[in-house]
Amino acid sequence: NYDTINLFKVDGYYNLLSKDFVGLMGEASFLTDYLLVDFSFSNFTLDLNKQFFSIDNAYINAIGDIRIACQGIYKNKLSLLDNYPTFKSNSNDLQFELFDGMHVVSGFELKGNSCILNRNSNPIQIKLRDDKMDYFFTSNHFELKDGELFGSNTSFSINNELGFLSHPAVQFSYNHDESKILLDRLSTKRGLNPIRNGFHGLNIYADRMEIDLIDDNCLFFHYAHGRDISVLFESDNYFHKNRYDDLFDFDINRVGLLIDFFRDKNHHEQYSIEELSNFSGLNFDAVLSILIDLEIFGFIDYNQF
Repeated sequence: NYDTINLFKVDGYYNLLSKDFVGLMGEASFLTDYLLVDFSFSNFTLDLNKQFFSIDNAYINAIGDIRIACQGIYKNKLSLLDNYPTFKSNSNDLQFELFDGMHVVSGFELKGNSCILNRNSNPIQIKLRDDKMDYFFTSNHFELKDGELFGSNTSFSINNELGFLSHPAVQFSYNHDESKILLDRLSTKRGLNPIRNGFHGLNIYADRMEIDLIDDNCLFFHYAHGRDISVLFESDNYFHKNRYDDLFDFDINRVGLLIDFFRDKNHHEQYSIEELSNFSGLNFDAVLSILIDLEIFGFIDYNQF
């Protein structure tokens, strides 16, 4: 069983010997519940012996949950799978908009019902402003599908003139119809960081944040086993000394290493992990683990390395 591919407003000719269709121009369209896409093509060749084809000179114009127009490569296949047609932009620095007011600079890829945002492993930042609050979500990869935006291994920061909330490693999703943001702390080592709270000076150990942009509230959830479902709030500038025992349970004095490295250095500049590795004589992975430990305890900004 195969699907049907329709091209229209086509101008070109058919080669009887090679069974190729040489197109001078043509168009196609694609429709989902959340997206209307128009394609236009120029100077392309279709091998009609095959069930798959690719057109390099393609242009997309999409409206709906994403509004974008750009050049790229179009591919399609006779298939009942929902991951066709595909389109990949030529540029990774396109400026476009998601939903109503989410501004993005990224590359763009369409895979059937899904829109993929990536920049060749470079970070993408999505910005949203709601009720004088600025929301920033940063990841190497976002996916938009069926009215929801997803980001794996995402860092976030929520700011206004009174303070901020931030975390470096969460699973992010945004449901546009419900105007809700879900943030789940990852189980990776950086996920052990608390949610930094610059509004009240109380960092938050919660497994999930649920932000309702309509009712203007935020709920915190803790997924502990048994009856311990309370969310821990912890001071960001006062701790019992026992809290730091984990920093001194190995042969390496992490804090001492940090002090020695920054001695006579500008604390506001960025430094590479390789520099700290060369200074300490430790390998890259060992230094990375130390930096994450220091980040969890609030000694450093990980992004400064």
